[in-house]
Amino acid sequence: MFHKFIRGLKAMELEDQIFHAAVLLCTIGVFLPWFGGQWYGNSESWNGLNFYTGYTGRLILVIQLFLLVLLVSPMLGGPVIVRRSSKALLRLVLSGITFLSLLNAFGVLIRVTFEISGPDIRFGIYVCIISSLVATFYATLRYQMQQRLKSEGHFRHPDEPGVVAHSHHHENETVPLAPPPPPPPPLSAEDHHPYSS
Repeated sequence: MFHKFIRGLKAMELEDQIFHAAVLLCTIGVFLPWFGGQWYGNSESWNGLNFYTGYTGRLILVIQLFLLVLLVSPMLGGPVIVRRSSKALLRLVLSGITFLSLLNAFGVLIRVTFEISGPDIRFGIYVCIISSLVATFYATLRYQMQQRLKSEGHFRHPDEPGVVAHSHHHENETVPLAPPPPPPPPLSAEDHHPYSS
């Protein structure tokens, strides 16, 4: 099962590999220090699940784990949670929510550093912001690629191979068309008498 999972990772396109690596890095970044320093005379440090941004950190962690489950579940023989036609849009929406939530949390931490001297912003939130930005960028690329392929499929000539005739099939499912019938056999010389009486 582990070898099947590794083969599935290697078979993914480069954009998908970078996207999932960024999601994994963002997940790890939630557990790294986001904020710390001298807090009312004591040395403190908080990760993404603590301090004032704890709710945002938990939301980000849940989103990142869900994105990883979307990848891991089919590779390990589990159920396909989201249809392939909807996966690119879902990735884009969740990555965008993560990035905007991280910017909001970063704004909160900056405000705290202005109001209280001593603590400062740590590297964990920077890891999350950068990896979330990369994930959002590659999710956008995959979504645009999917939309382009879908629009090209609408404008293909019906005689091209792999074009789906309008039927009850799902989106992105290619059904080979039947070959055209052979031409009629040529007439023999005795049957071909134009203008004969």
